Amino acid sequence: MKLVAAVYVSPIDGEGTLENVFFEDVSFSRGRLDKSLNLYFEMYYFKNERRVVLQRVEVSFIGNEGDEVSTNQTLFVSIDNPNYDAEIPESTPKITIPMFGPDGNYNFNPQTTPFNVVDFGFPTCEKVLQYFEGGTLDSPEIIVTNPLAQGFVLNKIFAKGEPLGVQFQFVV
Repeated sequence: MKLVAAVYVSPIDGEGTLENVFFEDVSFSRGRLDKSLNLYFEMYYFKNERRVVLQRVEVSFIGNEGDEVSTNQTLFVSIDNPNYDAEIPESTPKITIPMFGPDGNYNFNPQTTPFNVVDFGFPTCEKVLQYFEGGTLDSPEIIVTNPLAQGFVLNKIFAKGEPLGVQFQFVV
């Protein structure tokens, strides 16, 4: 997984502006027994052909779906309220609901129902393994192609105090 900021303006006072700053996975560790996945990233740029690391970031995913101890946080979306009535003051045109039900299936049909993500939540180790490709001995690079997983990366992984999506975009 590799992201780039063609022009990176550090949100930290005094750090300035850099060109072609990258953010990518550099290693991972998988805890088979404790059901965990730790991803390690580096944010860097090149100066005089040397790689200069600006920050190292670790993201941990823990547990399976339904485990009492896990990193599970629900993904919430906003959809049109099927019961909206403009005549009722308390009625709202949009409602916020969990995207997935307790069975792991969608709470609505995302192919026919327009939605906006309100909060990307945070997946368990079990769930993140379904959305990230790679991260194995044979294929160590993490590949993120699913739009929800990309949204998670851009909104929930932080570098220098801000979400990656503020300045970075995926390298294709």
